Amino acid sequence: MIKKTYVPVAIAVSIAAAVCVCCKFTTDNAGTTTYEAPQVSSSSTGVAISIVPIADTTYINVYRRKVLSSSTYSTPSSIGEIKPAAGKSFPSSVIFTDPYALSGTNYQYRVRYYNSSYKVSSWSTTAAGDVTASGTVVYSAGSAGLTYDSDYKTLTISDADITAPTGISSVSPQIALATSSTASLFPLTSVAQNTVIHLTDILPSSYYGTAVSVLGIVGEVETESTDETYTCYYWTDPASITMTDGTDTISSFTIASSSSSTDNDYSSPSSNIVNKSVLMPEKVSYDYSGGL
Repeated sequence: MIKKTYVPVAIAVSIAAAVCVCCKFTTDNAGTTTYEAPQVSSSSTGVAISIVPIADTTYINVYRRKVLSSSTYSTPSSIGEIKPAAGKSFPSSVIFTDPYALSGTNYQYRVRYYNSSYKVSSWSTTAAGDVTASGTVVYSAGSAGLTYDSDYKTLTISDADITAPTGISSVSPQIALATSSTASLFPLTSVAQNTVIHLTDILPSSYYGTAVSVLGIVGEVETESTDETYTCYYWTDPASITMTDGTDTISSFTIASSSSSTDNDYSSPSSNIVNKSVLMPEKVSYDYSGGL
């Protein structure tokens, strides 16, 4: 079983110091700046990703892709976010250990910094997964679905419960929602049948007046560094789930009225779109824009 743990800061510092003392970058002919790739090291607890934050970083997103061949890769996925503790800045280096880097698969990683705009690193060297999970490490919708009610602006878990992963402890369910320009994670109070998600209570203004799709159900595990300077949020792969309007299957919904809330930034590592609401301090939020 994968358990909630503390991030060992001493290891983060020693790994980063051995490979990099600054965050280097290159700029191509098109003017696109790419920052130095994170360093990776594999063990039975996961792939340790050593990251040197750039100046004034607000948060860091972590992305993973599977290495299918010497020149072929899977679609990148968002696997987590790192945030400094309230009132603190990032230390000189941080460690994010991917606990779902399973044995028999090779992986590469990149990070995206946010410090008033997105800044993306190169992909890392290849690391071999060495984790043997005891049980499942993703949610499963099974026969469960989501029913959208346009009158009440709600999503309801219908037909069955969503099954939680059995191989992860202290996991919290999230629903991943996306527009054409951003994607976000929103906490769920339950994954039981008949759970109602009141969309006007959670969606920020950027999600109104545009088509919103459901990317899936994601599990989140939170860990804090031993010196309490930053927190890592680990995300499982999303579990796909069907959405209907009560009669027909639908791919999206649109809420015309406006409201304001905070959200979780889950956007692509190549995205330049910034949802300013992720900087609001009222609640924990995560950038979940995915894909590259």
